[in-house]
Amino acid sequence: MRYDDPEGDYGRQKRQRQVLTAIIKSGADVQSLLKPAFLNSVSSQVRTDLTFSDLTQMAKSYRASGDQLETDYTSGTGFNQDGGSYQHISLAERQRISDLVRQAAGLKKVQLANGQ
Repeated sequence: MRYDDPEGDYGRQKRQRQVLTAIIKSGADVQSLLKPAFLNSVSSQVRTDLTFSDLTQMAKSYRASGDQLETDYTSGTGFNQDGGSYQHISLAERQRISDLVRQAAGLKKVQLANGQ
């Protein structure tokens, strides 16, 4: 749908965030998300290097945070190179996202330099 969406890939990402937010806010039972029928239905659409144990632990750890959920995204300028579609993310945007993540994690802000 991203090619027909007026917002392009950002529209697709927004819909993905809405689905994940709804799942988290619904207080979905971790066990229901780990059932083979559910996992099989999404397995062809998801690629990760996280282990099953990692995913289970994340689900258990973040389940209570649904009431405090905030979403954001990185916005860039699109370009094509060698047959691939990419986004250039400005230093100011990378700094903004770094600051948000560090604040949420209780870490001190760090000034980014070009290339970081």
